[in-house]
Amino acid sequence: MSYVKKGILVATKHQKEQVIGPIFKKYLGCETFVTEFDTDKLGTFTGEIPRLKDAMSICKDKAVMAAQLTGHPYALASEGSFGPHPIMPFLPYAQEWMVFVDLESDITIFEEIKTSETNYQTKWIDVDSDINDFLNQVKFPSHGLCLQTSCLKTVIAKGIQSHQQLQEALKNGFELDTRLLLSTDMRAMMNPSRMNVIEKLSEQLVLRIKSLCPQCQSPGFGRAGVAGHLACQQCHMPSEFPALEVWACVQCDYQENRPRKDGKVNIDPQYCQFCNP
Repeated sequence: MSYVKKGILVATKHQKEQVIGPIFKKYLGCETFVTEFDTDKLGTFTGEIPRLKDAMSICKDKAVMAAQLTGHPYALASEGSFGPHPIMPFLPYAQEWMVFVDLESDITIFEEIKTSETNYQTKWIDVDSDINDFLNQVKFPSHGLCLQTSCLKTVIAKGIQSHQQLQEALKNGFELDTRLLLSTDMRAMMNPSRMNVIEKLSEQLVLRIKSLCPQCQSPGFGRAGVAGHLACQQCHMPSEFPALEVWACVQCDYQENRPRKDGKVNIDPQYCQFCNP
């Protein structure tokens, strides 16, 4: 199965095709296109439409629904999830999923990125709050903002990209509520940092699509998990860090263990739970 020069539908209403398209053109010669498909009906970042599934499931639903709607067999979509870093909660954290679906051959290929390269932040404010530091931290106005009320999280404005727009939104907001939620607009077209991550993820996905299973030659052969534990270079006890990558086929049951991409074969004692508890 080859997808060279195939047409691929991008399920987005937030201009992601601007960074996805050139990557698929470069590596596969594919032409990408969008259609009138409202991806927001599966959930919004501001919560007026709740997301009822996890990001990975929503990502696949987007691609499948868009493909079924248009009758086009090949589609891809991405979905992001944002919050505090799981280990260092003072840092923002992003997890982005991207999926390619082939409805003709019943093939689904996923890739993901986990990164702190995001401006995601929220801030509760009242009429006397100083928001200048917040605006600098989130790279406003190159990155958009959202404003919501505190009680019902009613959206006052999205896509705020100028100080004039922000002042008007704040004026309207404080007429409705005494406390407001100011947050980064995480929609791709309002967030260059997220768009950069989507571009990197596009390259990961297209390279995985080009990777064929050694056994059945299906596309999408790649990392599916981890195995083993790296030993401490000092005490030689096993650590919490995986020793190997498990690569698997998306169609057959073939899998194999491969060395870590970073080349590590042991860990420094400072990360050892026995040497440095």
